[in-house]
Amino acid sequence: MSDPARDLFDSLTSSQSVQALVGQAEHLHLEVKEFHSFDDRIKGYMSQALSGFANSDGGVFILGLSTKPAKGEPDQITRVKPFPDYDRVKSDMLHLVGQAVMPRVDDVLVDAVAGSRPGLGYVKMLVPASDFGPHRAMLKPVGDREYWKRSGGGFYRMEHFDIADMFGRRRRPILRLDWRAARGNVRDQMHDWHLVLTLANEGRGLARFPMLEVELPRELGIYEYGLDGNRNHGLRWQPVDQPRGRHRFVGGIADVVHPGVGLDVTKVAGLRLHAHPDAPWEYKPEEIRIPYLVVAEDALVRESVLSFRVEDELARVKNGVCLP
Repeated sequence: MSDPARDLFDSLTSSQSVQALVGQAEHLHLEVKEFHSFDDRIKGYMSQALSGFANSDGGVFILGLSTKPAKGEPDQITRVKPFPDYDRVKSDMLHLVGQAVMPRVDDVLVDAVAGSRPGLGYVKMLVPASDFGPHRAMLKPVGDREYWKRSGGGFYRMEHFDIADMFGRRRRPILRLDWRAARGNVRDQMHDWHLVLTLANEGRGLARFPMLEVELPRELGIYEYGLDGNRNHGLRWQPVDQPRGRHRFVGGIADVVHPGVGLDVTKVAGLRLHAHPDAPWEYKPEEIRIPYLVVAEDALVRESVLSFRVEDELARVKNGVCLP
């Protein structure tokens, strides 16, 4: 499952990518402001953005862009306005994050983007959606010690029922698929290696009744001896569509993935390394690509792809296959 706010933040790496926002409208995950000085008004806008985005679906706040109102529509971004000393502004914003909103929003990122002219640039701030809300904007003006929420292209003050609902909200699990390398058979310099598939919980709630479904490429398969050599897997294995390589692993009432902890689900076989002592290693397949779906109680359904080139992850693979 993609994160629109994080994807937008990561895409803004150059003056050209910021310039590409001109002509677009502010939206659920984007708020921009002109910058002249780091005054109380800019601090208030920052405070409001921290509260509103964290209490909603997350978003990106950018300094260095102009907008104009559009009747009945979100404001339109009209031009870039890069400003000097943007690295110092980035530092000032980082120091203010903990004071601008209560309780503090975790995992906020602030970074600078250089403009096309030397000495001028922009500052961007990523505010993740939070399970620890509601968050209150503390700085006046703009923030006004209010609770804010994002809707469309603007912020609105939360009503009493919004705040009460957030205080009663359960913390959610967020599951993704991770992997590590494990040793298989070794014949001279030829290593068979396994891909241990792991469910990682990046959320703050327990992931109960987890389920993982994967579609393996033709050259790969589930390791017949399981995780422990006795044909056991971390969750109950249900082959779904063998010709297409689809497999499902289902958890029961006793299967829980704790926040910040991984649950090993299964091993994938069919990978091989030729470990030359004085030459680059050979590996087959060269690229791993496994579409997957993962769900759990109270978690959003996540469909994504586990994808990496073995060459790019060779240190991680070597560590797994070379350990005694």
